[in-house]
Amino acid sequence: MLKNVLALIILVLIAALYFACETSSDEAVSESDFVLASDEHNIDDVVETTAEPTTTTNEIIELIHRNLNIIANGASYFKVARDFENRYEHGLINAHPDEFSEIVALGEVALPYLDEILRTSDDILHWILTMATKYTIKPELYDLIFESLDGKYTMIANVYTFTSLYGTGNYTAFYENIRLIDRITDSTIWTDSDVLNLREIYPFEIYPFELSVSWSPDILYAAVTYNFHGISYTNILNIQTLEYIILPRTKDLAEFFGDEVPEPVYANGNYWREAVKFKEWVAENKVKIRFWAAGDLKFIIEGWYIYDLCENIITELYYEFEDLIDEDHH
Repeated sequence: MLKNVLALIILVLIAALYFACETSSDEAVSESDFVLASDEHNIDDVVETTAEPTTTTNEIIELIHRNLNIIANGASYFKVARDFENRYEHGLINAHPDEFSEIVALGEVALPYLDEILRTSDDILHWILTMATKYTIKPELYDLIFESLDGKYTMIANVYTFTSLYGTGNYTAFYENIRLIDRITDSTIWTDSDVLNLREIYPFEIYPFELSVSWSPDILYAAVTYNFHGISYTNILNIQTLEYIILPRTKDLAEFFGDEVPEPVYANGNYWREAVKFKEWVAENKVKIRFWAAGDLKFIIEGWYIYDLCENIITELYYEFEDLIDEDHH
């Protein structure tokens, strides 16, 4: 009997010890889980507090104005540079590439702040540099884009400078060249700079400040018109052959004029001012061109002709001549 009691007591003690061990183990696991969860929370806090702060509005404004002022300090070079790589704003930007790049690196975030400068600043140089910066960030803001009606081609005119229109006080975009892009291959297949030197067209070496494109009804031709200061020219691009047809200028029409029309005596053998501009398509391969020319305020000649693009000849021409000197005498 005594043995049985002792055995029972031993069993109770063993059970009690086993239960105590299990409870201790569970508590340890719970404490461990709590510490792990607490560590993960702290890590999140660290990541949040060490992340780079977002650039503030004031910081963006300060960065833009600081760098524009540094670039603009080369204004004397801006006025005297004659080589085309460094002429106008290009010379200032090339002299301070890091400062310019720092503004451009802001990307489109900078555009509203640059617009504010354009609205509020009366400093012409800052206006020009701001326009150049916007253009570098987002060229499509100022590039001229002409889509063909069938969607197969696009012609794009790229900006060369935003400088003043030669003493007129009108600050605008001037364009360097125009490119033809094949939308199927998304590649440039032609550019007018390959066949046309704009600096030779105009005696004062100015780029066009306006360009326009008119596609023929069958999209086989594109009439490209360049507007300079007082001079306009239209040429025709054959989309299939990529031949650039230079249309007759006023000075080339002498055989159609009477003896009363003087020969051109101005620079480069041109008239003082002239325009040879697209008027309309009269057939798939025929274009009507309006022309006028002035001889140093001494006479005006104006009219139109129809040009056959297949035969490369003028098929019709009409003109009127006005002698300004004789009118003054009367």
